[in-house]
Amino acid sequence: EEWLKIIKEHPYEPPSATDLRGPCPALNTLANHGFLPRDGRNITQKQLFESVVTMGVPTFIAHFISKAPFSKFKQQHPSDTVMSYLRPLKMVDFNQFGIHNAVEHDVSLSRHDANVPPFDANRFIPERFERMIRLAKKRKEEEKNHVNGNDVNDHRKLCWLESIRDNPLFSMGTNHQV
Repeated sequence: EEWLKIIKEHPYEPPSATDLRGPCPALNTLANHGFLPRDGRNITQKQLFESVVTMGVPTFIAHFISKAPFSKFKQQHPSDTVMSYLRPLKMVDFNQFGIHNAVEHDVSLSRHDANVPPFDANRFIPERFERMIRLAKKRKEEEKNHVNGNDVNDHRKLCWLESIRDNPLFSMGTNHQV
């Protein structure tokens, strides 16, 4: 009931042609519902943290998820001091999330790996996502519209095996499994 109230206060709006979106379906959904800036620009660490917690992610994991992009996406300049490397960005945009192995990673549930044709890990592949739904429905006919954590994990394992088979530059670090 609480979740229905939250969603009612944050209605879905599809992104416009000028809005930015990244490779993460969960973060894109948060922007489409206004938990994050709908235009996908100037996202603060606080906004990212609060929206991920709203989604139900435990706070210790939300801290990790929300801090990483602000250091990984920082562009350094040769004239910068060493100490400037330690200062995170104040804001990020969704288009930065497509940098390979920063947030975007191999073994996506909804996208191909960056090093697998069509070589665009930001492009949503509906068939890949729909396969997860089909596999869940096949296992539990009585819960046709429900996908649980086990279904997601099973689909991830299948995607992982496909990545090992198809991606010559496959990598899957611990931080990408969170």
